[in-house]
Amino acid sequence: INGNILEGNKLVLAERNLIAYIVADSTTKDDELGDSHRVLYIYNSETCEQVEKVTLPVNVSPDYAYYLAKINYNNSSNLLGIRGFDKIYCYDLEAKRMLPALAPAYKSERYGEDAQSGMILRIEVWEDNLIGYARDEGTFAFDLQDKEAPKSVLPFAEYEVNETEFASLFLFPSN
Repeated sequence: INGNILEGNKLVLAERNLIAYIVADSTTKDDELGDSHRVLYIYNSETCEQVEKVTLPVNVSPDYAYYLAKINYNNSSNLLGIRGFDKIYCYDLEAKRMLPALAPAYKSERYGEDAQSGMILRIEVWEDNLIGYARDEGTFAFDLQDKEAPKSVLPFAEYEVNETEFASLFLFPSN
C-alpha cells in the first residue's frame, strides 16, 4: 500500500478474501495540515489486486482521520463501517459502493461541552443495525435494512444522568 496507515485502519475480511485500509496518500495531503487519512482501499487478499478505491470527503478538517469499525458482528449485511468526526459512512461490499453519510440523532437535545463534543468514538455494524457512541452525546443507532435509505433509530427510553451523560435503552427486532 502506498501511503500512511494509522494503527487500526486495516481490517481483514477473511470470509470475503478482502483487506480494507484507510490511507493518507499524496492525493489527500494538505499543504498546511499534512496527512489526511481519508482514502478507502479494498484489496483482494488472494491476488493482491486493488478492488476499490474511494476518497472520502474532508472530515471536518483535513487532519481529522477516518477510522474503520474495529468490530463487526456482521454476517449478512456485508457492510463495512467507517467513522469520521461526526459522520458515519458504510461501504456496501456486495454492491461495491458507498452508502449515504449518516449523522447521529438523539431522543432529547444534546448540548456540546467543548469542540470535541459529538466526536464519534466507536461504531459497530450488527447485522442490519449500526450502533455507535459519541463523546458527551451518548449512544446512537441506525437501521440499515434499506441500504438506499438508512434511518436513525431513537431509543425507546432515555435518562439524562447529567448534561453530557445519557443512559439510553434501544429495542431492536429479533427472531
